[in-house]
Amino acid sequence: MEVRTIKETENELLIELPGESETFANLIKEELWNVAGVIEAAFIKEHPELSEVKIWIKTENIKPREALKKAIKNFIEKLEKLKKEYE
Repeated sequence: MEVRTIKETENELLIELPGESETFANLIKEELWNVAGVIEAAFIKEHPELSEVKIWIKTENIKPREALKKAIKNFIEKLEKLKKEYE
């Protein structure tokens, strides 16, 4: 999966996920809201045919990149739990 950093500051991160769906971006956004220090999280899709999905994160007391890593880790753990329960 390709990830492009569009903008990064101490408290904000905007990444682009070429080829990914709004559904995938929404799952990551929802998990970001569960990370302490995330004060805003959103996915952006300017045009359904002409733009790529983006995820925007605003934080305090945590670097946005670290918040994203935590959200992804938490999401993977939830998927693993679901997989075990299904099996």
